Amino acid sequence: MRPDDAAGKIIDRIMNLKTYVVEVKLPEEFEFNGVVPYDLIIKDGVAKLEIPAIDSDEARQKAFAFFGSQ
Repeated sequence: MRPDDAAGKIIDRIMNLKTYVVEVKLPEEFEFNGVVPYDLIIKDGVAKLEIPAIDSDEARQKAFAFFGSQ
């Protein structure tokens, strides 16, 4: 792959990202301390994340990877 091809693919990906809201049910003993790479609201044991992704499946994968669950 030529460098300009790689740059073009990266730019296309960025231009096609949309923001998806993903909800993740958290266990009662959940504690959090640290940096969050997404917009995050936790209320009543449910985390709502706004995640930029190509599609909703990718957004869900990113959310579950962040929390280390499925």
